[in-house]
Amino acid sequence: MKTIIVSARDWVSLSDFYKAILGALEAPEWHGHNVNALIDSIVYGNINGLEPPFRLDIIDMSALSSSLKTAVTTEVGYVLQARDEYGPFCETPDFDILLHDRVQ
Repeated sequence: MKTIIVSARDWVSLSDFYKAILGALEAPEWHGHNVNALIDSIVYGNINGLEPPFRLDIIDMSALSSSLKTAVTTEVGYVLQARDEYGPFCETPDFDILLHDRVQ
């Protein structure tokens, strides 16, 4: 399984989260910057340049404001919930997203 590491160190908004994640996944320019679009492209697949299986490690979460950390954690939680609920019915449910507080 491929591991992708994305740093949250410089994020100041949820938009920064989406820019970083979508860039790492090689998403097309037209990809939406919202959780529903992220679920569609990761859980259901066949949209991004990088498809599962992969593990996405988001590091430097401790650098975020508490409100942004909560927002990112919530968005990731929705994606993982969709994976668990709908993944068995999809071709590419084999992925994980892990959040790490450490600052590198």
